[in-house]
Amino acid sequence: MKANNIKVHSEDKLLELLLGILGSVTPVDQWPSQAEKKAGKKRRVAHAREITRGQTAAADRPAEPTPADEPSAALMPAAWAEHARMIERAVDTDRRRRREQALAGTRPVAPPTLHEALNRRPMFLPPCDDADAETTIREDDA
Repeated sequence: MKANNIKVHSEDKLLELLLGILGSVTPVDQWPSQAEKKAGKKRRVAHAREITRGQTAAADRPAEPTPADEPSAALMPAAWAEHARMIERAVDTDRRRRREQALAGTRPVAPPTLHEALNRRPMFLPPCDDADAETTIREDDA
């Protein structure tokens, strides 16, 4: 304060001067308190855009019957948690539909039982290279 020859008679005047000094060093738009306000607004705008995109995409898809207990995608969810659950269900449904389409007409093959897997090779022998296994089999056959 003495270096700038500033004489302050009240706290209000001091606060005004300190804010002026801070404002000259860092613009008010870049203060952390202002950034939080802008970030909140950016989040709200991004959420609104996401909702709009979802509504547009839903309008482009063919109509499918939805259960009565599921909220429609056109309505804005009441809470973020519900919104996240809605997205998760939509992704799961889409993955299930794609998986069923890809596996249509095929029959799943069950993995070998534990007994069969253990009988393939001795349990306490270290695994050997494929090249060594082929040569030992050929030597035994000869």
